[in-house]
Amino acid sequence: MEKNTRGARERIIKKAMELFYVQGLGNTGINQIIDESSVAKTTLYHHFSSKDDLIIETLTRYSDFLIGRIETAAQEASDLDNFLDRWVSQVRRDAAGGFFNGCPVAGAAFGVPMSSEKFRNAFAGVMRDWQDRISAIFNSMREQGHLDRGTDVLMLTRRIMQVYEGAFTMWRITGDTGYFDDLSILFPLLCKQGATDE
Repeated sequence: MEKNTRGARERIIKKAMELFYVQGLGNTGINQIIDESSVAKTTLYHHFSSKDDLIIETLTRYSDFLIGRIETAAQEASDLDNFLDRWVSQVRRDAAGGFFNGCPVAGAAFGVPMSSEKFRNAFAGVMRDWQDRISAIFNSMREQGHLDRGTDVLMLTRRIMQVYEGAFTMWRITGDTGYFDDLSILFPLLCKQGATDE
């Protein structure tokens, strides 16, 4: 086993994240991850008891990366509209960049059996984290006066998440990046209509 096991673990995770995103979960085998991360099979299994455990770790990393970018956009924004513009611009840049394969969290969800309690719990945890962290952004916006005081922040967050992931799903089905452009219309509209749960 490698002396620097932490370094080996990080190499495994980074390579798995790359391969899972580019090739899909089903098309990426453990042996390829081992070969391309330059570790021994025993090292991989020292850190991850199965491919499923490695998938769940990469899911957490994908999620932290994506939500971190949304939080950065909120911190750098001057107001609600500027935050929404920054968020949509991130999506557009991703779609226009090199190899783009959609939302890695949604991609992973479509690649695993949701009959598995382990996966159901992992994805539910990620979505709860997204909901909590995005709700915190909207709560802050409401406190600063950028959102109506009567806004149901939880409902707004749920609807924003649905539209966000829906855009990626529709792009995946059709290849039409116009679904990402639609976010610049739908996000502000949801915020304006988000005053109540009616």
